[in-house]
Amino acid sequence: MNVQKDVDNLEKLVQFALASGAFKVKIIDSSDIVIDDRVRLKCEIPICYGYNRFLTCPPFVMSVGKFREIVKKYEKGLIVQIQATGVNTLDKKDKKLSKELIEELEAESHTFWMKKLHNLVTDIEREAFKLGYYLATGFVGGHCQLCNKCIVETGNMVCRFPFKARPSMEALGIDIIKTCENVGLNVEFSSEKEVKWTGLLLIY
Repeated sequence: MNVQKDVDNLEKLVQFALASGAFKVKIIDSSDIVIDDRVRLKCEIPICYGYNRFLTCPPFVMSVGKFREIVKKYEKGLIVQIQATGVNTLDKKDKKLSKELIEELEAESHTFWMKKLHNLVTDIEREAFKLGYYLATGFVGGHCQLCNKCIVETGNMVCRFPFKARPSMEALGIDIIKTCENVGLNVEFSSEKEVKWTGLLLIY
C-alpha cells in the first residue's frame, strides 16, 4: 500500500466533498464505526415509515450480521455531514400518527436536504472510484428520496435508480450517534434550525 498516495487521495476526497456542499467531512478508521443490532430493531419498533416501503430499507437490505463482517474488510471511511436550515425536528412524541403528521415529516424542506445528502454521497463515491477506490460504497441517513413512491410498492423488486440508490445506515445497524461521538462529531436532534444530516462512505 502506498501510504502517501492514500493520504493524498483521501485529502482530495475531503476537498471534493467540501466543494460539493458538505458542511463537515472527516476521515475515520472503520473500527470507529459502531454497529448495533438495536439500531435495526428501531426500524421495526416502533415501526418506521420506511419499513417494507423502500428497497433500501428493511426487510430488503442485508442483515446486520452480514454487514458487520463486510465492514471488517475496510480500513477507512469518510463521514459526511450537511447542515440544513429551516427544518423543524422538534420532539413530536405526543402527536398521533396521522396523514398530517406524515406530510409534516415528509415536508419539502426535509426532502430537499435529504436528497442533497443522497446526491452528495453518491458523488463522493463516484469520485473515490476515479481515484482508484473501486470498492468504495456510500450510505445515507434515513430512507431513500429518489422517487416519490418506491417501485417496491408495485410489487417490482428492480430499482429505478440502481446506480444512485443507497441503503440507510440505520437499516444496516450503524449507530451513527456513537460513531460520530467516536470521531469528535455531533448529531443534533430536536432543533428548529441548523439540523445536520450525516452520510458515510466506506473506502478501502
